[in-house]
Amino acid sequence: MIGHETTPVTTGTTGRDEVFRVEEHGIDPIPDAERHGSAKDVFWLWFGSNLTFTYVINGALAVAFGLSFWQATAVVVLGGLSFLAIGAAGLSGVRTGTATLVISRAAFGVRGNWPAGLLNWIVSIGYTVVNTVVGTLALEAFFADLGWHGGHLSRALALAVTLTLTFAVALWGHATVQFAERWMAYVLAIGFAALLVLVLPGADTSAPSAAPGAAGWSIAFVVMLAGPFSYVPMPADYTRYLPRTTSLKAVTLSGGLGGFLSSVALGVAGVAAATQDDMTDAVAGAASLLPGWFQPLFLALVLGGSVTNSIITLYSSSLNLQVLGIPWSRARAIVISAAVTAAGSLGALFLTDFTTRSSPSSPS
Repeated sequence: MIGHETTPVTTGTTGRDEVFRVEEHGIDPIPDAERHGSAKDVFWLWFGSNLTFTYVINGALAVAFGLSFWQATAVVVLGGLSFLAIGAAGLSGVRTGTATLVISRAAFGVRGNWPAGLLNWIVSIGYTVVNTVVGTLALEAFFADLGWHGGHLSRALALAVTLTLTFAVALWGHATVQFAERWMAYVLAIGFAALLVLVLPGADTSAPSAAPGAAGWSIAFVVMLAGPFSYVPMPADYTRYLPRTTSLKAVTLSGGLGGFLSSVALGVAGVAAATQDDMTDAVAGAASLLPGWFQPLFLALVLGGSVTNSIITLYSSSLNLQVLGIPWSRARAIVISAAVTAAGSLGALFLTDFTTRSSPSSPS
């Protein structure tokens, strides 16, 4: 049982969960006296963290699999509805006051839960690395639009900025994560709404499907479900501070609606873009459909979306490490995740480039 296991406890005694103050709790249960907030906080968390360019890519892939505009849009909507399950999964955090992977110990035990915890940590870091690389390349392109072509120097600066934005918010912890997701959501929602207005009118809604067959439909559904269900190991991480009286209905609808709105809006933008241009390189393909004045803003949106998504995966990874038995506070444990993310991002951005350039078999 959960209550019979020894879990790492963070340092500190006040337990205050405040913006721009390092969170003191980790996977230890949040006392009722320290619970605060409401279900609408969950809306902003899932809405803001899913305003990421990944869903534009997912929508474009549905068309690439042979679906028509309306078929692909239907798949995007059905995929977005799965966020209701993610919202409902947050109820376990409300009832227990602890993280998702701690709760799963009740079914699997500490040792039985360890393989799933390790796999989830690896996957979380993988997602964070991908988002960091995408955000870095967008910021590097933004520098180029401003006239600075600094080569590896501009890329290194872009990586440093992207990592710093992500790490600082995740290090401060729960209250700052909620605050950042809400305020970044305001800005990103306006920007991506403009993107949708610019891209959607040119969509070819009458083009017939390319007879995708069962395989095309199945793969498209899997791609759409991959985003929402990648969050299965973390909903309670963000509801554990809510008052115990928060209702299942409120948590489900707030979380589900937040993820649904952002994922569906950006997925439809990807579908519309794919009916107009080659989206093999999704960022370049989408940018080619936009007026010149909007392209720097578009790159900023890609960066912002990458950061908002990385924040929650990096934050949850620190709780994940405590579940795996790291005897450190959450704030110290997150340094491990940040270091591995930085190393992976450096390898993806610089080592691969260096190897390609130096390989004798590579084209000149």
